[in-house]
Formats: sequence, structure tokens, C-alpha cells
Amino acid sequence: MLKFLSVLVLTWHVLAEVPTDEERKAIVECHTKLREHVKPSASNMMLMNYTIEMENLAVKYLADCRPPTNREPFQGTADLLIDGLPEKPKYVEELCKVNGNDYDYEKNDCSGNCREYKLMVWATAAQVGCASKECPNGFDALKSRYALVCIYKPSDNFLAKRPYESGESCSRCPDGYRCLRNQCYEDKPTTTSIAMTTTSIGTVLSTIEALLFTMLLLPLLE
Repeated sequence: MLKFLSVLVLTWHVLAEVPTDEERKAIVECHTKLREHVKPSASNMMLMNYTIEMENLAVKYLADCRPPTNREPFQGTADLLIDGLPEKPKYVEELCKVNGNDYDYEKNDCSGNCREYKLMVWATAAQVGCASKECPNGFDALKSRYALVCIYKPSDNFLAKRPYESGESCSRCPDGYRCLRNQCYEDKPTTTSIAMTTTSIGTVLSTIEALLFTMLLLPLLE
């Protein structure tokens, strides 16, 4: 029984980690600030919310330390993957440094890699959730240890078109929506607050892991 529990502990130990409540709020702020100041201004930019649904998809995405082969759970979403990180990633540092310096809106062209920027300012994307994981052999066979992924919905992984429609801020918001920081939001409690009170997969398994460690230690203390 003790051996079995040890195996379980080791298995759960390598699960993806999810952000703390403070990190979740910071992730939302990174997106809100970037979307608020796009040039030219966006007429249809939605206000981003952090959701546990997307966070759980991020955990699922990193489960095997390689891109998931079953894409069905990820339909209608897009993923922002940052790998090759030598140390445990800090969400704010990785996400808040993204900018649109390499993106030409008029030409819809990049002078460098602007996939991360287009994902973060994709106008219709209103939900985001993130997770990170240590991959001993690297993510997708790369020689790296840590990977971070954020899942967006609704979004498009191809990102072929412009990320938003230019125009006066909030001039093309859906009916019944209001404007906050140049972004459209529905005037009701957002999923951000729900995310802070909903239990994620990572949180549940972290609790189980702690209980298992306690069970392992008890015989040693007797």
C-alpha cells in the first residue's frame, strides 16, 4: 500500500501548476492593459476574463509535455505556448512583456514573431486561462525544462486576419455591452470573479497530493 501511495504522489507531483488568485488577476491586467492601448484603436475589443474552464484546458494541454493529439476539447480556442524556459516561469513577466512593436496593422504583417501579440489582442477572445509545467525531457522533444501555456476562447489558432477592427473604441460592441478601458463588457458579474471561487483541476490534485504525503509520513512518526 505504501509503495502504491508513493507512485501516486510521484505521478501527481509532475502535474501542471496553475496560477494563484493574485497571478490570475495579474494575467487579466496584462491583457487588459495591452488591449486598451492598441494602435490603431479597436472598435470591437472585448474585455478579457480569466476562467477556470480555460485554466483546466491549459492543464490538459501540458499533461503529456507535448501538443495534445486530441484537439476536440480545444475546438474554438487558441493556445499561446512559451517553452524553452530554464526556470519556473512567472506569468506576469512572460505575458506583460508582449507588445505590438513588430506588427503592422495596416499591412497585417509582422517584421518578427508577433503570434503572441495577436493572440493577446484578438478582439473576440474574452476568456483566458493559463498553466505551467516542468517537463524533464523538454516540451515537444525540445531541450528545455519549463513550459507555460495560456488558452483563449473564442479564438483562432491560424491568426491569418487582423486581430481586431479599427475604429473608435467600443463603437462596435455587441448590443447591451458597455465600455471599460476601451473594451466591451457585459454589464453583469464577470467570469473573473467566478474563477476566483471555482476549484480547478490543479487545485484539487494539489490537495490530494498533500493528503497522500501526510499518509506516508504518519507511519514514520509512530
